[in-house]
Amino acid sequence: MTRSQATFTDLRELLGVTQGNLGVHLQKLEDSGYVEVQREFVGKKPRSTCRITASGRKAFHEHLARLQQIAGESPQ
Repeated sequence: MTRSQATFTDLRELLGVTQGNLGVHLQKLEDSGYVEVQREFVGKKPRSTCRITASGRKAFHEHLARLQQIAGESPQ
């Protein structure tokens, strides 16, 4: 959320997930309209650059708010 965009490789390394796992998650987020993925070739290598959409940012903040609400409701 702090970056305007990130490459697939950057996200994979940052999150510590496998290429396949990240690919599946990004596809679902893209299908939902939460992220945009720009696919291109640099030389002969593919490069995917991901950025969150306005609706993705809104959904993320709503999800965090709900988690905070749930955490506040549970006994400590």
